[in-house]
Amino acid sequence: MSISCVPSFGQLSEQTRNTSDISTSQTWQVPTSQNFVPHFEEANGRKVLYVDGRPFTVLAVEIPWWHLIYGRYKETENAYDKLYPAAARLGLNALKVPIKWSMIEPEKLRERRWNHI
Repeated sequence: MSISCVPSFGQLSEQTRNTSDISTSQTWQVPTSQNFVPHFEEANGRKVLYVDGRPFTVLAVEIPWWHLIYGRYKETENAYDKLYPAAARLGLNALKVPIKWSMIEPEKLRERRWNHI
């Protein structure tokens, strides 16, 4: 994938305006990675998240927590279901979703066992 861009913001000559005249040395190449595992690399002096070997831009929104009713989270766990399709229509690829501990552990345990982690 290549994107033509002119390395100048000033006045453009008639020849430069015609993108077919731009040589490949002036064409910006999207940096890719040979590592297909999600990771960070430095590209052009900045940390870049790579997913599947290509730069990944996180487009996220935080889902509000105030509609969750304190102490009754089980009753409101589906409160945000209608927001997920709306986020997808906006082109978002990440959501910050509120999770309360009581949603994971509805009843208090006397003893916590963490040896399975």
